[in-house]
Amino acid sequence: MNRYSARSGPATVQLPLRMGFFLAEMGVNCARGPEIPYRGINRLASLKDFEGEFQQHQSGASEVWSLWASYWEAESTGTISVDRSTALDFQERFRALGMNIETIFCELVQYPSIRGHDELSAHQQQRLHDAFTKYEHVQRQLPNRPAGLEFLGYDLSYPLPTFHSIIRQPAIMNSNVVIPTMLNNSGLIADLDIAAELLPRANRDQKSGPICVLGIWSVESLNGDAA
Repeated sequence: MNRYSARSGPATVQLPLRMGFFLAEMGVNCARGPEIPYRGINRLASLKDFEGEFQQHQSGASEVWSLWASYWEAESTGTISVDRSTALDFQERFRALGMNIETIFCELVQYPSIRGHDELSAHQQQRLHDAFTKYEHVQRQLPNRPAGLEFLGYDLSYPLPTFHSIIRQPAIMNSNVVIPTMLNNSGLIADLDIAAELLPRANRDQKSGPICVLGIWSVESLNGDAA
């Protein structure tokens, strides 16, 4: 068991920490390797024309808004994160609207080491504590990783809802930590030891971090067969 105590209060976490199921957009590429598809966490499904769809909803002419409202509700209650069938149902409903969506499963597998009080700021430590608290319900309901998942690789990302990844968005972070030759066919790092070695460099000079190692799995194969 790996243990972590935030300044704001004690928190004991067993890694890996299940973060659960997420709906993610396909067709996203790595910023520094545009020929490499990126299938990490930093591509969560989002409504592109929020104002336009809301206006159509107000006029009673938007099926899209009703689907998004149901999705936001299931997401906010945590239903999607712990229920594969719910996630896959929303996936198919979004695909019916022409969205290229897949379902992934995510775990937090390593966070920055803490030696003393200087490696992570109080703000960073608070973010780690918040992440652990946010995913406690997933860990309780999914004590074991669900069966039948396809491992995609490791991402280096915030474990909170913004999910900024230094693979997907290197320009806003430490741009030379991950180079394209380190990435597999999913645009992720295949080896945990390599990802762990990069973690201190990924967190160097980060003000809003921390960046953690996240494991990413696909819930279905690319040919559409459910896992």
